[in-house]
Amino acid sequence: GQVPPSKCGGSVTVIDSVTSDCQPVVTCSSSFVVRSAPKLTIDCPGNQTLGSCMTQAAITSAFNSWKSGFSFTGGCGTTATNLTGFTPPSRCGGRVIITYTATDSCSQTASCTDTFTVNPAPTLSVNCLGNQTLSSCLRQGAIDTAFAAWKSGFSFIGGCGATATNLSGFSSPNSCGGRVIITYTASDSCSQTASCTDTFTVATAPKLSVNCPGNQTLGSCM
Repeated sequence: GQVPPSKCGGSVTVIDSVTSDCQPVVTCSSSFVVRSAPKLTIDCPGNQTLGSCMTQAAITSAFNSWKSGFSFTGGCGTTATNLTGFTPPSRCGGRVIITYTATDSCSQTASCTDTFTVNPAPTLSVNCLGNQTLSSCLRQGAIDTAFAAWKSGFSFIGGCGATATNLSGFSSPNSCGGRVIITYTASDSCSQTASCTDTFTVATAPKLSVNCPGNQTLGSCM
Protein backbone atom coordinates (compact mmCIF):
# COMPACT_ATOMS: atom_id res chain seq x y z
CA GLY A 1 0.00 0.00 0.00
CA GLN A 2 3.03 2.30 0.14
CA VAL A 3 3.39 4.91 -2.62
CA PRO A 4 6.78 6.11 -3.83
CA PRO A 5 8.13 9.53 -2.93
CA SER A 6 7.80 12.47 -5.35
CA LYS A 7 10.50 12.85 -7.94
CA CYS A 8 11.10 16.27 -6.42
CA GLY A 9 12.25 14.74 -3.13
CA GLY A 10 10.93 12.81 -0.17
CA SER A 11 11.14 9.49 1.60
CA VAL A 12 9.05 6.49 2.45
CA THR A 13 9.79 4.37 5.52
CA VAL A 14 8.54 0.79 5.63
CA ILE A 15 8.22 -0.92 9.03
CA ASP A 16 7.84 -4.66 9.01
CA SER A 17 6.92 -6.73 12.07
CA VAL A 18 7.03 -10.49 12.45
CA THR A 19 5.23 -12.31 15.24
CA SER A 20 5.35 -15.93 16.34
CA ASP A 21 4.19 -18.05 19.21
CA CYS A 22 7.72 -18.83 20.29
CA GLN A 23 9.48 -15.48 20.53
CA PRO A 24 8.87 -11.78 20.88
CA VAL A 25 7.79 -9.63 17.97
CA VAL A 26 10.67 -8.85 15.60
CA THR A 27 10.55 -5.43 13.90
CA CYS A 28 12.69 -3.77 11.23
CA SER A 29 12.38 -0.58 9.22
CA SER A 30 13.88 0.69 5.97
CA SER A 31 13.61 4.03 4.19
CA PHE A 32 13.46 4.79 0.48
CA VAL A 33 14.74 8.34 -0.13
CA VAL A 34 14.61 10.63 -3.18
CA ARG A 35 16.88 13.59 -2.73
CA SER A 36 15.33 17.05 -3.06
CA ALA A 37 15.59 18.78 -6.43
CA PRO A 38 18.64 21.07 -6.69
CA LYS A 39 17.77 24.63 -5.80
CA LEU A 40 16.88 26.64 -8.89
CA THR A 41 18.86 29.89 -9.25
CA ILE A 42 19.36 32.36 -12.07
CA ASP A 43 22.22 34.63 -13.10
CA CYS A 44 21.48 38.01 -14.69
CA PRO A 45 23.99 40.51 -16.13
CA GLY A 46 22.51 43.64 -14.55
CA ASN A 47 21.53 46.85 -16.31
CA GLN A 48 23.84 48.21 -19.02
CA THR A 49 23.92 51.64 -20.68
CA LEU A 50 25.86 52.61 -23.80
CA GLY A 51 26.67 56.11 -24.99
CA SER A 52 25.19 57.71 -28.08
CA CYS A 53 26.58 57.71 -31.64
CA MET A 54 28.20 54.27 -31.51
CA THR A 55 28.07 52.07 -34.61
CA GLN A 56 25.18 49.64 -34.84
CA ALA A 57 27.66 46.78 -35.09
CA ALA A 58 29.27 47.76 -31.78
CA ILE A 59 25.86 48.01 -30.12
CA THR A 60 24.78 44.63 -31.48
CA SER A 61 27.98 43.01 -30.22
CA ALA A 62 27.57 44.53 -26.75
CA PHE A 63 23.89 43.54 -26.64
CA ASN A 64 24.57 39.93 -27.58
CA SER A 65 27.27 39.71 -24.92
CA TRP A 66 24.88 41.20 -22.34
CA LYS A 67 22.06 38.87 -23.34
CA SER A 68 24.32 35.83 -22.96
CA GLY A 69 24.64 36.73 -19.26
CA PHE A 70 21.14 35.40 -18.52
CA SER A 71 21.34 31.79 -17.35
CA PHE A 72 20.08 29.35 -14.72
CA THR A 73 21.37 26.45 -12.65
CA GLY A 74 19.59 23.76 -10.70
CA GLY A 75 16.04 22.59 -10.78
CA CYS A 76 14.59 19.49 -12.42
CA GLY A 77 13.55 19.72 -16.05
CA THR A 78 14.11 23.47 -15.94
CA THR A 79 13.00 25.78 -18.75
CA ALA A 80 13.59 29.51 -19.07
CA THR A 81 12.57 32.55 -21.11
CA ASN A 82 13.55 32.22 -24.78
CA LEU A 83 15.75 35.24 -25.54
CA THR A 84 16.08 34.76 -29.30
CA GLY A 85 13.33 37.29 -29.99
CA PHE A 86 15.13 40.16 -28.24
CA THR A 87 17.08 42.43 -30.61
CA PRO A 88 19.37 45.36 -29.80
CA PRO A 89 18.15 48.96 -29.70
CA SER A 90 18.89 51.41 -32.52
CA ARG A 91 22.19 53.30 -32.42
CA CYS A 92 20.04 56.44 -32.27
CA GLY A 93 18.73 55.51 -28.82
CA GLY A 94 16.37 53.06 -27.15
CA ARG A 95 16.16 50.33 -24.58
CA VAL A 96 15.31 46.66 -24.24
CA ILE A 97 13.85 45.27 -21.02
CA ILE A 98 14.20 41.54 -20.41
CA THR A 99 12.31 39.73 -17.69
CA TYR A 100 14.04 36.38 -17.43
CA THR A 101 12.12 33.60 -15.67
CA ALA A 102 13.15 30.00 -15.03
CA THR A 103 10.77 27.32 -13.78
CA ASP A 104 11.09 23.60 -13.20
CA SER A 105 8.84 20.59 -12.85
CA CYS A 106 9.13 20.77 -9.07
CA SER A 107 7.35 24.15 -8.86
CA GLN A 108 10.53 26.16 -8.32
CA THR A 109 10.65 29.60 -9.96
CA ALA A 110 13.30 32.33 -10.17
CA SER A 111 13.11 35.60 -12.06
CA CYS A 112 14.93 38.89 -12.71
CA THR A 113 14.43 41.99 -14.88
CA ASP A 114 17.34 43.91 -16.45
CA THR A 115 17.53 46.73 -19.00
CA PHE A 116 19.91 47.42 -21.89
CA THR A 117 19.92 51.10 -22.87
CA VAL A 118 21.45 53.12 -25.70
CA ASN A 119 21.44 56.84 -24.94
CA PRO A 120 19.62 58.99 -27.53
CA ALA A 121 21.57 61.02 -30.06
CA PRO A 122 22.40 64.55 -28.83
CA THR A 123 19.87 67.11 -30.04
CA LEU A 124 20.95 68.62 -33.37
CA SER A 125 20.81 72.41 -33.54
CA VAL A 126 22.18 75.13 -35.84
CA ASN A 127 23.76 78.48 -35.01
CA CYS A 128 23.18 81.41 -37.36
CA LEU A 129 24.26 85.06 -37.01
CA GLY A 130 21.05 86.61 -38.27
CA ASN A 131 20.54 89.05 -41.10
CA GLN A 132 23.23 91.68 -41.80
CA THR A 133 23.02 94.85 -43.88
CA LEU A 134 25.95 97.01 -45.02
CA SER A 135 25.65 100.57 -46.21
CA SER A 136 26.35 101.55 -49.81
CA CYS A 137 29.62 102.81 -51.28
CA LEU A 138 31.89 100.56 -49.22
CA ARG A 139 35.02 99.15 -50.82
CA GLN A 140 34.62 95.64 -52.22
CA GLY A 141 37.43 94.40 -49.96
CA ALA A 142 35.57 95.59 -46.86
CA ILE A 143 32.39 93.89 -48.06
CA ASP A 144 34.24 90.63 -48.75
CA THR A 145 35.75 90.66 -45.25
CA ALA A 146 32.39 91.34 -43.59
CA PHE A 147 30.68 88.63 -45.67
CA ALA A 148 33.33 86.02 -44.80
CA ALA A 149 32.93 86.78 -41.09
CA TRP A 150 29.13 86.55 -41.38
CA LYS A 151 29.29 83.28 -43.29
CA SER A 152 31.62 81.73 -40.70
CA GLY A 153 28.87 82.16 -38.09
CA PHE A 154 26.83 79.30 -39.56
CA SER A 155 27.53 76.12 -37.58
CA PHE A 156 25.85 73.15 -35.91
CA ILE A 157 26.21 71.12 -32.75
CA GLY A 158 24.89 67.73 -31.70
CA GLY A 159 23.54 64.91 -33.79
CA CYS A 160 25.26 61.70 -34.83
CA GLY A 161 27.32 61.84 -38.01
CA ALA A 162 25.81 65.25 -38.84
CA THR A 163 26.51 67.10 -42.09
CA ALA A 164 25.46 70.59 -43.16
CA THR A 165 25.09 72.86 -46.19
CA ASN A 166 28.39 73.51 -47.96
CA LEU A 167 28.83 77.30 -47.92
CA SER A 168 31.92 77.46 -50.13
CA GLY A 169 29.83 78.37 -53.16
CA PHE A 170 28.38 81.54 -51.61
CA SER A 171 30.21 84.76 -52.48
CA SER A 172 29.69 88.33 -51.29
CA PRO A 173 27.41 90.82 -53.05
CA ASN A 174 28.77 93.54 -55.32
CA SER A 175 29.78 96.82 -53.73
CA CYS A 176 27.12 98.53 -55.81
CA GLY A 177 24.37 96.64 -53.98
CA GLY A 178 22.84 93.20 -53.71
CA ARG A 179 22.03 90.42 -51.30
CA VAL A 180 22.85 86.79 -50.60
CA ILE A 181 20.30 84.48 -48.95
CA ILE A 182 21.66 81.37 -47.23
CA THR A 183 19.43 78.54 -46.07
CA TYR A 184 21.65 76.49 -43.78
CA THR A 185 20.48 72.94 -43.07
CA ALA A 186 22.10 70.30 -40.89
CA SER A 187 20.97 66.66 -40.77
CA ASP A 188 22.28 63.51 -39.12
CA SER A 189 22.08 59.75 -39.45
CA CYS A 190 19.37 59.61 -36.79
CA SER A 191 16.86 61.60 -38.90
CA GLN A 192 17.33 64.86 -37.04
CA THR A 193 17.21 68.08 -39.08
CA ALA A 194 17.71 71.74 -38.14
CA SER A 195 17.65 74.76 -40.45
CA CYS A 196 17.79 78.55 -40.61
CA THR A 197 17.69 81.19 -43.35
CA ASP A 198 19.59 84.50 -43.11
CA THR A 199 20.33 87.31 -45.57
CA PHE A 200 23.43 89.44 -46.15
CA THR A 201 22.60 92.71 -47.88
CA VAL A 202 24.64 95.55 -49.37
CA ALA A 203 22.51 98.65 -49.79
CA THR A 204 22.09 99.86 -53.36
CA ALA A 205 24.26 102.79 -54.34
CA PRO A 206 22.38 106.12 -54.19
CA LYS A 207 20.90 107.09 -57.53
CA LEU A 208 23.28 109.27 -59.46
CA SER A 209 21.85 112.54 -60.72
CA VAL A 210 23.25 115.82 -62.06
CA ASN A 211 22.11 119.39 -61.66
CA CYS A 212 22.58 121.77 -64.59
CA PRO A 213 21.94 125.55 -64.42
CA GLY A 214 20.17 125.67 -67.73
CA ASN A 215 20.86 127.90 -70.71
CA GLN A 216 21.78 131.53 -70.09
CA THR A 217 22.03 134.39 -72.59
CA LEU A 218 23.45 137.78 -71.92
CA GLY A 219 22.73 140.87 -73.93
CA SER A 220 25.35 142.70 -75.97
CA CYS A 221 27.41 145.71 -74.92
CA MET A 222 27.60 144.69 -71.30
